[in-house]
Amino acid sequence: MVNNWIESIGIDWTQPQTLVALLVFASVVLVGLGILFWREQQHRAMSRRLAAGGLAYGPPFSAARPRSAVRLVEKIGNFVSHGQSSTNLWEQLMQAGYRSRAAPALYTGVKILLFAAGLTSAALLVAPH
Repeated sequence: MVNNWIESIGIDWTQPQTLVALLVFASVVLVGLGILFWREQQHRAMSRRLAAGGLAYGPPFSAARPRSAVRLVEKIGNFVSHGQSSTNLWEQLMQAGYRSRAAPALYTGVKILLFAAGLTSAALLVAPH
């Protein structure tokens, strides 16, 4: 039955183009299945940790002192937001797993730095040489 169907399609499976297409298809399917399997393993590990009463991603606060670059970004975020970030932003960051009190300031600081970098890049690309 399958042989009749293949013959009715009229594809020559011995041609290199057909074999390459088949191998690419099989590779994409296998990579996709591998990614799905890996994500399922992560989900199971996280579920086991949560069921055991632990944290899903590790401790919420780091005991290590932040690096100077992180402190600089935090200062920029505090300066732009006048030291008061919105409650909505803080709640969204908490839901995303960022439990640090400095998370809203860091987020705002990174947004400002990326905006400045994009603005500078756009100005350099648009400016006449």
